[in-house]
Amino acid sequence: MSTQLRSLVLSPIAEDPGSELSAQGHWPADLHGTLFRNGPTLFSRNGDSQDHLFDGDGMVHAYRINGGKIRHRSRYVQTEKFVQEQQANKFLYSGSASARTASLPMRTNDTINMANISVRKVGKRYYALWEGGSAYEIDPNTLATRSRITLSPELEHAPFSAHPLQDTNGDTWNFGSLVNIGQAKTLLYQLGPNGDLKRKQLIDMDFPGYMHAFALSQNYIILLNTACIHQPAETFVGGYTFHQDKPSQFIFIDKNNLEVKRTIEVPANFVFHFGNAFEEGGKLLLTASEYNNANIMLKGMALNTHDGLGAGYSAGNMVQYEFELTTGHYKKSSTFVDLEFPQYDLTKPYLAQTLFGAGETGNKKNNIANALVAINPTTLHHQTFSYAKSIIAEEPLLVRSKTNQQYIIQTFIDVKNRNGGIALFEPARIANGPIALATTQAPIPLGFHGCFVAS
Repeated sequence: MSTQLRSLVLSPIAEDPGSELSAQGHWPADLHGTLFRNGPTLFSRNGDSQDHLFDGDGMVHAYRINGGKIRHRSRYVQTEKFVQEQQANKFLYSGSASARTASLPMRTNDTINMANISVRKVGKRYYALWEGGSAYEIDPNTLATRSRITLSPELEHAPFSAHPLQDTNGDTWNFGSLVNIGQAKTLLYQLGPNGDLKRKQLIDMDFPGYMHAFALSQNYIILLNTACIHQPAETFVGGYTFHQDKPSQFIFIDKNNLEVKRTIEVPANFVFHFGNAFEEGGKLLLTASEYNNANIMLKGMALNTHDGLGAGYSAGNMVQYEFELTTGHYKKSSTFVDLEFPQYDLTKPYLAQTLFGAGETGNKKNNIANALVAINPTTLHHQTFSYAKSIIAEEPLLVRSKTNQQYIIQTFIDVKNRNGGIALFEPARIANGPIALATTQAPIPLGFHGCFVAS
């Protein structure tokens, strides 16, 4: 990890009560809305620092876009952990991957909930999301934390993943892995358009593998139980070992009755994020950013080692699986394109379409994304735009203007200049570079996920 990047990540970053970005290029006059972002931010307290990228306290950002005028605001999510440790001015708990000898004991899943992975609109509410505990509701205007969410009394403190998916009927689906509390089980959620719980179902797993996200097709919920298998240890991440000799499992669950329709084993793999999934001609096709092992999590996100944050793992590979659920047969096609945080047109989820995401073009030494990449998994037609060497490219999102014009918006971090910003692209002309940029004056932390809400 470069000295500059390490310094930027571990430096305290203050909340932004409101600042205007410096805008360049052509910002469409009819592009209005808010880009919400979330990510781990506070890694140091009173001379002590966290060991892993998963363990920074969550900070939610809002980029208010009003034509060519863009304003930024940010606030830490006031989780129970954050409030308690702020008052004590020190870390009190071991984190997901950071061990402390004098750690206070965990009372529930939410004791170390950092709400640091994503922010999503679910129904009319905005959730700051982790993956091992409850969602936290935030005020979309002030970014103030309202409350920890409990969907029903028996689900208090239950894991609710950071990657809920909205169906075409307005329902939201999500899952929560119980591996972190020692159970090889997965909890499924179905929420109505208003965000209220409609159904829940507990699914038994054959082994306690790591799951970060899932996929959704017309008729199925698709889970991937990876061969990165957990056993009790001092920290959650520390308990995982990747087993190259064991299979991973794709699990297909019928949306109608929430029963497992088919489990299909594939050679050991590791996936954080999926593209879209769809059923066509009696087959189910699914795209994913796939790794050959789990080194990206187990080694590549370490903060206090020489080979940390980006080193020690191979780049992801965008692949497409084609499953025959009646026979259990499958085939996998590789695009040989590095693409993480895959995105697609959410208004047409169950169709073959081009995916876009953050990629690494080989100009960097740390396997950290420095490009916007688009790929059609069927035709293999792809486009790439590479940023300057000091830029880290983050998750892009497809957005629409009031006249329904599509754009791709991507946040980025400038390690050299210690600031960040957003870039706007035309989807058909990614390789030409951004048509507009907006940059902050102050440092911006690395982020994971977010959403765009038009206004």
